Amino acid sequence: MLSIMKKVKKIFVLLVMVLLVKNVHAECGYETQAKLNSEAATIKAIYEEQIGEFDSSFSCNDGQGGCEGYNYFKISILNLSKDFTINVKSKNFNKSFSYSDVKDGVVSFDLNDIMEAHTFTFDVYPSTETTCPKKKIRTFYLTTPRYNEFYDFGFCQDNPEFYLCEKYVTFENMEITDFMDKFQEYEDKKKQDEIEKNKNFFQKLGDFIKEHKEVFIGAGCTILVVGGVVVFLRVKRRKDII
Repeated sequence: MLSIMKKVKKIFVLLVMVLLVKNVHAECGYETQAKLNSEAATIKAIYEEQIGEFDSSFSCNDGQGGCEGYNYFKISILNLSKDFTINVKSKNFNKSFSYSDVKDGVVSFDLNDIMEAHTFTFDVYPSTETTCPKKKIRTFYLTTPRYNEFYDFGFCQDNPEFYLCEKYVTFENMEITDFMDKFQEYEDKKKQDEIEKNKNFFQKLGDFIKEHKEVFIGAGCTILVVGGVVVFLRVKRRKDII
């Protein structure tokens, strides 16, 4: 009799668990899932350049002067609500964030290694605030550029518009000789463009004069006639005075 009661009890517990599972999945219906998918689509990440201050104990410039600060990226996750958690991964980073980490509307963390590019993977999951199972809803990515080692060179400061002279870049590291070759090509093309620009100006000026030569001839004749009349009147006036 006791063994029968134990079996009945086990069956009862199993039935309760099945009913609870069914109830949870029933609450996470199509509309709920669609709403979560729609909200998850608004979650995004951005990066911003920041300048940090060194600790007062930090010595730089051989101890002869103050430090200007250091650059780093602030990674911000926007639109993360209480219904989601998000896992962020990169080569040397792996951390999960939830709504409790939100401050002033964003979740943020710092990236101090800006000498190389980083690609972050963001996996979005429903939180325990929802009735849906913890199954990944969305994945998106963010790639941060790296600091350009040529940015501080004099020729880059004089030519900031050159694409290899931007402060932050995504191209791979290159040798200084390769960089100088590309920069020389840019300089040569820049000079050639300037020559062509001047040629085009004078060519357009010449074409304009040809197209309106009657006007220029008429204007020239008018100037000559008026000039001649003025000279004649001056000469006549002098003779009258004498």
